[in-house]
Formats: sequence, C-alpha cells, structure tokens
Amino acid sequence: MRHAYKAFLLLIVLALPLPAHSEQSLSFVTVENFAPYAWLQDGNPTGIDVEIIDDLSQRSGIPVTISLLPAKRLIQMIKTGIAHGGFAAFKTPAREEIADFIETPVHLSTYQIFVKKDAEFDFQSTKDLHGKSIGKNRGFHISEEFSKAEADGKIHIVEVSKMEQNIEMLNKGRLDVFVGNKLEVAYTLRQLGLSNMILPLPVPVRTPQGAHLMISKAAKIDDRRDIIKRLSETLLGMQSDGTLNKIYEKYGK
Repeated sequence: MRHAYKAFLLLIVLALPLPAHSEQSLSFVTVENFAPYAWLQDGNPTGIDVEIIDDLSQRSGIPVTISLLPAKRLIQMIKTGIAHGGFAAFKTPAREEIADFIETPVHLSTYQIFVKKDAEFDFQSTKDLHGKSIGKNRGFHISEEFSKAEADGKIHIVEVSKMEQNIEMLNKGRLDVFVGNKLEVAYTLRQLGLSNMILPLPVPVRTPQGAHLMISKAAKIDDRRDIIKRLSETLLGMQSDGTLNKIYEKYGK
C-alpha cells in the first residue's frame, strides 16, 4: 500500500508544469568581410572576434546569435535596438549615447599606412599624406584629423568594401597608399602571397585603440544590469586567464 501511495505522489509531481526559466537569447551583429576578426566560412561566422564572443557566451551562460553586416547597418541596428549588441566597435561619444560599452576590449586595433615595396616614405602625421589618394575600408572612422583633412581637400579618400580591393588598387597605381588594420592586412597579404610586396610604414596613424562589445540602449533586454555585469566580468576573466591571447595567436598575432 505504501509503495502504491509513493507511486501515486510521483505521478502527481511529474504531471505538474515545470517552472518556465530560459535565458533570453541576445542577437549580436559584427562587421562582415573583416578577416581575421570576422568573416563567413562555409556559411558560418568565424574569426578572432567571433571566437571570443562564442566563448564569452558559453562561459557567461548567456545565449548569443551572431550575424555579419556592413558597418553602417551595424550601428543603425544598435541605435534602433533591432540588435541587442554589436562588436567590436571603437568607443566614441556618439556611440556611448546609443550603447553601453563592455570595458574590456575584444581586441586592440592598430592602423597603419601601407605602401608598395620600395615606395616607402617618412610618415609622422596626416600632413605627410597631403595630396595623396588613400584607400580604406568603407564605414571605418580613422581619426578626426583624417576626416578634417578629407573635408579640407588635403587628401582624397577612396572607400572599398574589401581589403583585397585596397591591395589591388594599390598594385595597379590607382591608390598612393591605403590605411588598414595591422592584423587584417597581414592576414590578407598572406592569403594572397603578397606579404613581401606591400609593407606597413612603422608609425601608426593613431594610438592603438580598443574595440569593444557594445550593448544597445534601445534594445529590450531582460535583467539588463545583470547581463552587462556578467558579460563584463566574464570577458575580464578571459583576458586575465590568457584566453584572449590564445585566440589572437591562432590567427598569427
């Protein structure tokens, strides 16, 4: 009789509805065609930043989906809240109005001037580029100094969609120089077998800058403060335990 009673209670417990609890999945966006940081491989996002965010998601227990988009669409989706977050972005006053930034950078970006071999020159400031045609990836802000020089007609900026286009145009003489992310250009040149044909000038165009994960202020996020806190603490931990460096090294830091 006692066994029958226990079996009856067990059936009642199993029939009760389970408490609904599932972590909200966050939609993150990043820039397309930006190897080695983010690009599509066999239809799936991959790269330094993608690996870091995937690891961050697993460690923090916060589900994340990642989509790759043009740079200008990324900022618009963060501003409107269509995307919950985006990476990896430079911190600016305008962007801080639309997003909360996770303090630990996803990566540091060093931007340099690239020229054809044997066409090197002394570069110290934007003044040394006056009169030149300069390529850069579309949607990337180099510096206020560059923007002013372009607005004043001192330099001519040519925007392209892919780093390969900068390299091709430089080789064909359609550009004097191009500005590029150190790791992105090095990776692309290796893929094209041109590492010895195009070289960086030693002085960066600006101080190396942190590129961050930002969380949209307009997006509806359950337990926003807790989510941001968990992401912040987890990414800091990944930096402290060497995880970030290990990922960088995989791609030839």
